[in-house]
Amino acid sequence: IAVINADFSGENLFSVMSDDYAGALQAAEFLFSMGHRRIAYCVSELRFLSHQMRMKAYRQTLEKHGVPFDERLVYSCLISEKDFCTTFENWERQGITPTAIMAVDDMEALKMMSYLKSMGKKIPQDVSIIGYENSTFAQYAIPSLTTMAINEGALGKDACDILFHRLENPGSRHIAVLHHATLLEQDSVCRREGA
Repeated sequence: IAVINADFSGENLFSVMSDDYAGALQAAEFLFSMGHRRIAYCVSELRFLSHQMRMKAYRQTLEKHGVPFDERLVYSCLISEKDFCTTFENWERQGITPTAIMAVDDMEALKMMSYLKSMGKKIPQDVSIIGYENSTFAQYAIPSLTTMAINEGALGKDACDILFHRLENPGSRHIAVLHHATLLEQDSVCRREGA
């Protein structure tokens, strides 16, 4: 069995993964390079290794830049539009409105963009958004979505190559292949002065 984006070990199990930790580090560093310091994080289920790695990278980037981790700026992407609007209004009342949101994936980034637009917020002028995965549907976002691109075709090809290699070499050991994500800089992130 060749598994994509999950790290299992055992006999006849092989892993092909995106390096989600390094990719999320790059995404967070990009936001810092654009002047953002108050960055919210839209998290999904942490039972997924990829989501754990992205969250870890977010926290470590804050620490590296001397920005205290604020759990109020981490929220679940499983909340409704009404709940997100309430969360955002609470941020505004508390004076901790984020200048950027780092979403765990592109689907959540697009939801955040829709929610923010429903509140009359402009992207990226009011809030910048960065996604993850470069999903095919993300190309329809307005403004175009800045994201970390994963080469899904290469992941699939490597998984097939590993399986064929294993069939031809039954005694081969566990193989884990890491792929690097690439920053796709588009229009949903802007430079923030004095953030």
